[in-house]
Amino acid sequence: MLGGLSVGAFTVAPLPPVVFRLACAALCTAYVASGVTKLLDFDAALGEAVHFGLQPPALFAIGVILTQLVGSALTVFASGRWQALGAAALAGFTIVATLIGHPFWTME
Repeated sequence: MLGGLSVGAFTVAPLPPVVFRLACAALCTAYVASGVTKLLDFDAALGEAVHFGLQPPALFAIGVILTQLVGSALTVFASGRWQALGAAALAGFTIVATLIGHPFWTME
């Protein structure tokens, strides 16, 4: 199907563009809120980096802010490969942040 997604016997119609953009924006709200909060309170962002043992903390704090804000902007406003790059950056960030911030394998 042109413009849709076929999975086995099922075909899913594409979302209207405005609904797709709103869904992307909704998915990115946590990243935007976190990035803006860190940008407005950079000392807290540094403290968070230090808390998790990231060295040098300023470099990691800047990297997190850029990843969250630029990745969200690309996901919401870009299209094609740039949009996919933004979404992939946020997915990669989420995986790394989960492994650093929630070391479940150390809990008993």
